[in-house]
Amino acid sequence: VLENLLENAVKNYDDDDDSKKFMDAIQTKYECCGSLTGAGDYVMARMTPSSCDLVYIAKPCIDPYYNHVKSHIGVNQWFSSKITIAMAVALGVAGALILAMILTLILCCSVRRSGSY
Repeated sequence: VLENLLENAVKNYDDDDDSKKFMDAIQTKYECCGSLTGAGDYVMARMTPSSCDLVYIAKPCIDPYYNHVKSHIGVNQWFSSKITIAMAVALGVAGALILAMILTLILCCSVRRSGSY
């Protein structure tokens, strides 16, 4: 899926402004060029994009981009697995607060009835 995303962005680099912005951002951030083979992916383009630095012209973007996406998915899965614990703690705190309010109201009502305040 990620390979297709990068390949389509490279293929549409000259025709689609969003593809151009996407690939320029990826290539600048990860210091890479193209999708799978480096600058050779831009065969159909008139020239290699300026965001492909000459130092990284042979370094394809698929590996750094894949690692970036994989790390974000891992973080999201970790948070998703901990959501049950967070919900249980939040419900426990809410229950304690409700119980404290009920006990406070009972105390206030009993003090008012006794008349000694």
